[in-house]
Amino acid sequence: MGTLDSKLTLSDPTPPRVSSRVRRLKWGIFDVAYESPLPWRFSIPRTALFQFCVLAVDGRTRASVWLFRELFKMAPVAVTIYFASLLWMTLAPAFSLYIGHRVLSLVQAGLSGDWMAEEGRPLLQSLVVTWLSIPLITALLEKVIDDEKHIIGGYLRCHFLPRMAEASLDMDMTYLQDHEARASLPQPWAFGEITPGWDFVYEFSTRIRNIVTLIAEIFVLIRIITQTSSPDAEILSTLCVLFLGVMFLAPSNGVGGAGYTFWTTNKHYHRLGTLYTMIFGENYRETIAKDGLSSYLQTEFRDTSDSLGVVKANTLNLACYLQPPWYWSFMRSLIIDYPMALYAFFFSFSSLSSSLTRMVLFQFVACTLKQSIDSLRGAGDTAPLWDIMIKAEKLFEIIQSNSRIVKPKRTYPDPVSSSNSGMKISMKNVSFYYPGCQNHPSVSNVSLTIEPGQLVVLVGVNGSGKTSLLKLIAGLSCACTGEIKIDDHPVYEYDSRHLRRSMAFMTQSEDIYPVSLRENILMGLGDRGFELSDVTEKIDEAARLGGAYDVVQRLGRDAILNPCRVLGQSLRGCGNGQIGEAALRELDLHSPALSDITISAGERQRIIASRTIMRVKHSDVKLVILDEPMSALDSIAERDFFERFREIGNGKTMVFVTHRFGSIVENADMILWVPYPCSFVF
Repeated sequence: MGTLDSKLTLSDPTPPRVSSRVRRLKWGIFDVAYESPLPWRFSIPRTALFQFCVLAVDGRTRASVWLFRELFKMAPVAVTIYFASLLWMTLAPAFSLYIGHRVLSLVQAGLSGDWMAEEGRPLLQSLVVTWLSIPLITALLEKVIDDEKHIIGGYLRCHFLPRMAEASLDMDMTYLQDHEARASLPQPWAFGEITPGWDFVYEFSTRIRNIVTLIAEIFVLIRIITQTSSPDAEILSTLCVLFLGVMFLAPSNGVGGAGYTFWTTNKHYHRLGTLYTMIFGENYRETIAKDGLSSYLQTEFRDTSDSLGVVKANTLNLACYLQPPWYWSFMRSLIIDYPMALYAFFFSFSSLSSSLTRMVLFQFVACTLKQSIDSLRGAGDTAPLWDIMIKAEKLFEIIQSNSRIVKPKRTYPDPVSSSNSGMKISMKNVSFYYPGCQNHPSVSNVSLTIEPGQLVVLVGVNGSGKTSLLKLIAGLSCACTGEIKIDDHPVYEYDSRHLRRSMAFMTQSEDIYPVSLRENILMGLGDRGFELSDVTEKIDEAARLGGAYDVVQRLGRDAILNPCRVLGQSLRGCGNGQIGEAALRELDLHSPALSDITISAGERQRIIASRTIMRVKHSDVKLVILDEPMSALDSIAERDFFERFREIGNGKTMVFVTHRFGSIVENADMILWVPYPCSFVF
């Protein structure tokens, strides 16, 4: 047994590169930093056309086509109805604009006496009826779209969620350490709302719809202007160009529409924030009372507040909105809120008999175009189409990830090299460090051989790398350097699923699954647990050996300690009022019990221990790893626990981690003292 010492050197950090486009401004006591938007002529790079052409064979395009094809295959009727209804919603504003123009033209002709009542009135009435039918049809189709959306969502969940679950479970722990791989998977809290692929379908179709709607409206507007006599045509075209220019060019905030960061170096502000957290935080209240700090904190808070003074410091307002320059606000208000006044300004310099109806027409045009432009800009969400297509690509990658992961073909136990009893573990010059900690390895140049059936005890200070070493042995982490062998074969040659079926690994901070206690204990055996005969007797036996029998009997085998929850109440701010007491009683009456059951840390460890014992006792486990499994219990309970495992695991390779020297050390075949960082040769 030896120790290898190494010197760690830290290189000087490279100063961050500051962009030449960074701008700063003051807002109260805060400094605001943002990147100035690119000039208009460069806002669409010359390479954009090339990029768009590349999309024809790009992965995003292939994934988007794949998703739409899958969608039409699984729900052809619902998808057809949905997109047909969406087509009407796309063209309805332009159609309404054109009908409105025709109606106003007929009204103007009637006011001028240029049409006969018996000829023009029926046409006017039919156009008005057509115009009024547009919102009726739109309202009906909105209901159809909402219904079909939920039908399509059901198909997407049924089709993709099982495949995503399979892909997630087939991903090895070492693969999931990649941040991008984890980010592509669904979030555990999103069960009630997740609809795989729908966010892409909705955003893509909405973006196309908004673009086509605006193009159709501009086309109708051009046609209206060409059919309008001079000088009304010139005035209307000038105002429309002015309207479009202001709507597209006006920044959405005070920094040109860009995102921004902000901070303050005011020490009184930060001090006041610290005191505020201490005074109003529930987790500090008992400590403050115990230490008798009330008077001190009152005085300190008052003095710090006086030192800060009256300042502009509302961070929520600052984070949400920076007021644009006054002249842009004036221009937007003029064309959006006062279009008729703007038209009247031009009318005052001319003698146009039709200006009244043109004034109304411009008001209608401004209202229609504003809605379309606001929808297109999406309240500041201006992601291009190819960025929206990333969502389809990510879904495609999740579904196809299983085929991309190269799975080793060697099964475990190996019929030639594996022992009939325990597992042999060999490590040679193994090092491991976490991302971003290359200069601080958790495991450094470890060489170790554990023979089949040996009992090995690891001892060492907290943070020395014992848990990291155990995860390397169990294949939950990959060595950065060196080689790990199981039964004389490199660990990467084995199918990890087969290898882990032959391991039992219990940690000091393990989670209890959100299922019943009965199922929790059975899950120690995986899918084999539900094939056992006399299941209840075996569960009780494992609970007794693990020390959890009293807890299971008190709570019941069907008790769920931490049940999963699904949203069951309407949300305020979405057009919903306050929930009535009767409705809340109905929810309590008909929904399952969703409250957590609180147990002590020691009881949790006993339940997890029972699950591990079930695995060791009723499966072909060849390696047992216990990483301080009873740290929340006293030394006697820990000693008894280790003894039980040693008895039921007779002949298996066992690796125990403990801080307490007891009888388990007397029976150990090997005792390893782990220094900091973990580094030894044995």
